[in-house]
Amino acid sequence: MMRLLFLLLFALALPLSAPASPTVGEASLARISLLPGWRQADGRHMAALRIALAPGWKTYWRAPGEIGLPPRFDWTGSTNVAAVAPLWPRPQLFETAGVQTIGYGDVLTLPLAVSLNDPAAPAALQGHLSIGICHEVCVPVDVTVAGVLPAASARPAPAIAAALADRPLSAAEAGVSRVVCRLTVAPDGRMSLIAEIALPAARPPRRVAVVEPGSPMLWASDATLQRHGGTVTVAATLGAMAGDGTPWIDREALRITLIGPNGAVDIHGCPAPGD
Repeated sequence: MMRLLFLLLFALALPLSAPASPTVGEASLARISLLPGWRQADGRHMAALRIALAPGWKTYWRAPGEIGLPPRFDWTGSTNVAAVAPLWPRPQLFETAGVQTIGYGDVLTLPLAVSLNDPAAPAALQGHLSIGICHEVCVPVDVTVAGVLPAASARPAPAIAAALADRPLSAAEAGVSRVVCRLTVAPDGRMSLIAEIALPAARPPRRVAVVEPGSPMLWASDATLQRHGGTVTVAATLGAMAGDGTPWIDREALRITLIGPNGAVDIHGCPAPGD
């Protein structure tokens, strides 16, 4: 019900758009620009989006929570660009009217790992962004950003490097020694997920778990999290976005992120017992 109300309010909000402009809206609720970054030794280019929000406003992480809307990116207008992968920094937890959302306040520097067709040549990156920003109301933002990624640049940009350093730890970096997922069909045909994660108890406590099913055709419920010694247990329900029936789950595409006040752990893949 909360999500439906949010979507209705979001749809009624006045859209803001600013093609090819770094400033969104007359009140400058968000200033969005492209940081050109540097060319890496592996041939990829590390750039970033900079989203500076007005005081009190926030935007959303890739998995925004119960009532948030995930950001969307379209890079098809680019040249000499094969793929663009956002590398999300550790998000913050927000609570509004008893509902938790996940995102960023103040300034978000979102690193972009850009794979190139010709690593020796400059690239022109053009992206269409659709994001939501919220305070007491939520406003949809549509904006196009563009810039040249020079081939000669090699010095890391401090703001982008800091955002990369603030990313969630990988499972190996966090000391995760074992991940096991049990998937069972619930009476209503949906899939019940229970993941057991061996995470050292010395790691900072994790307050929230987020399960991403790995397909836009699937959804995941809010997850519950319990810790017993060195094991974190995460439970969630998975279902199909359209229609009934038992969804097919790609275990390798499952993603579980554990988020706490002092850090986060990003776990890719969830094997069955015995794998």
